[in-house]
Amino acid sequence: MRENFKIRNVSEWLKLSALPVPKIPDENSKGAIYNVLKVGFFLADISDCKKYGVSDFPIKEGRCPLPTIVVKSEEGEKKFYRLPLGLNEWAHSTVAMVQMMGQSFFPCNVEFGILNDREYAEML
Repeated sequence: MRENFKIRNVSEWLKLSALPVPKIPDENSKGAIYNVLKVGFFLADISDCKKYGVSDFPIKEGRCPLPTIVVKSEEGEKKFYRLPLGLNEWAHSTVAMVQMMGQSFFPCNVEFGILNDREYAEML
């Protein structure tokens, strides 16, 4: 059975649950570790992004990428989340690497956190 992890507009992206990303006090602390199955984007119309104030990373052809992620919970359930816009560049780089390599390195455990007011993601 194929899961339907689709969104059609910025409003639907905003309604997705945000991936819980903890704020950590220092570099010796650990963030949240998720079993990531897939990283992707919803390519939204730039005018829709501006309408909702999520247009900080526009790309050509009048679109802006809004990052998404599918993780596997401890119970084995697949969950679809929106990623914080602060992880947009990480998501973009990750998708580009997968496309360049021609193969996915997911599933993979990834640590997410907020350190010094900046979101980070680190593949483990």
